[in-house]
Amino acid sequence: MIFGSHEPPAYVAEQAKAEEGARGAEYAALSNPLVLAARAFERKGITVLAVLTEPIYLASDRAALKELLTAAASEAAGTPVTVTFDLEIYRRISRDMSAEVQDLILKKLGL
Repeated sequence: MIFGSHEPPAYVAEQAKAEEGARGAEYAALSNPLVLAARAFERKGITVLAVLTEPIYLASDRAALKELLTAAASEAAGTPVTVTFDLEIYRRISRDMSAEVQDLILKKLGL
């Protein structure tokens, strides 16, 4: 071990960058008054953002919100963002979820 070396391993920096992008996507979504909660993760260069919203009754309003959130979150995350309103996916996303769960979510979303 080399003393005085403060450079973290490459995988640590990569993981921190992915987490920073996911947090940026969450904050971008939470800035919308219709969004009650948001959770995100990044895997394979794609950020998945699951949101819980106020009730939205019209499909056109839901589609417009999804488009708006996708644009804002993609800009904040710096990677392509896939937005979902799926409650099951929202519940599964956590800070310590495994790669297998992440792959399962990506598969469910068709990514």
